[in-house]
Amino acid sequence: MNNGGDDEPDLLSGDWEWCIPDVKDAAAMRGVELRDEYIVKTNPVRSVYHIGDLYLKLEHPDAPLRQLKSRLFPKAKTEYETAAMLREEHIPTVDCLGWGACGSRNLLITREFPGAETVQDYFYRSFVYANGQYEPFVALLTTFLRNFFRSGFYHDDLHFGNLLFSEKMGEIVLVDMIAITREDELSETQRRRMQRVVLQLREGLPEEDMLLAITSSGIAVTTSEARDFFFEEVARSAERRVNEWPKRSRQMLDGYAKFVTPVIDGDKLTLLRKNWLQQEIMTPEMWAAPALRRTFEMREYSEKEAETLFLRSMFLQLCRVPHRKVAAWESPGRLYFEPLPELSVKLKSSGAFGFFTETLAAQEIVTPVELIAQTGAGKFLLSDIEDVETLIG
Repeated sequence: MNNGGDDEPDLLSGDWEWCIPDVKDAAAMRGVELRDEYIVKTNPVRSVYHIGDLYLKLEHPDAPLRQLKSRLFPKAKTEYETAAMLREEHIPTVDCLGWGACGSRNLLITREFPGAETVQDYFYRSFVYANGQYEPFVALLTTFLRNFFRSGFYHDDLHFGNLLFSEKMGEIVLVDMIAITREDELSETQRRRMQRVVLQLREGLPEEDMLLAITSSGIAVTTSEARDFFFEEVARSAERRVNEWPKRSRQMLDGYAKFVTPVIDGDKLTLLRKNWLQQEIMTPEMWAAPALRRTFEMREYSEKEAETLFLRSMFLQLCRVPHRKVAAWESPGRLYFEPLPELSVKLKSSGAFGFFTETLAAQEIVTPVELIAQTGAGKFLLSDIEDVETLIG
């Protein structure tokens, strides 16, 4: 298939095998071209296209064994059939219209979910990086999770990036369902693997509402059980972050776009770090404007010290620990720290302070107590990371 070529053939012609039950949907696919300009996400084995109100996920495996497996068991077919099973059990999914296969390539066709963004993006944009009223959304999310946990399905990769939320539709739906299977009985390990998704709320919720989210999701019955679950899974999450850290740190230092935006000026390399929305804290435009750059605090270090602090800040982000982030690293040793939010001069809640410090301790993060600050909105953060100790140093 010629991605982006002017002579791209009709996708419904040639050697493609198609399963598109609705005649109107099949007609809408005629003449569709997979052009590079339509790509919204891509990697060496998969590309996602957005054309009109359709999303087309093309699997194009590169290794011979993967190509053979793809011929025998097309992912698009599996995902289409899984979505049908989920809807039969009243689990909302994106609208899967059909699938096609041609050799080792296969294509899943879904309809756009109007006004949707990932739960991850919506939650962080609205409630972590802003101070919106999260209660109605969290109630909707925990209801969805409770129903899914009780459905008998197992999701091997359940995270907030695989859930879509539309304010317009007032609904949460599943997307990317290839990792979902129906099980006769879930093991404790399988249940825990799915249930820990609720901990992705922890950077935006105070203790009472975090524990309520756990009980509302059906994970625990009592607040005490919810607390035990929370701290056990936070500790395990930290262990997973440490285990994957060699790979993640290499990606960050190599300029992987999920984490940083590299800016090269002659022999100078600057890494502009990204937040959970995959947005730069200091944008390339801000970096290019000296007046805007000066709104960030600049500190000079040795190259090794700068690398250590830059990676420490990235590790804390992966651990979902609020802190004053390193926004940019200009080689060899110049770091730019984001502006601090307005801080409260008086502690608003000793209980909330205790929950924050317990969460740090569960991840073996050690900090002088004077570096823990509370914002005017009541959220806690580490105001400086120079003297913070983590599992990666």
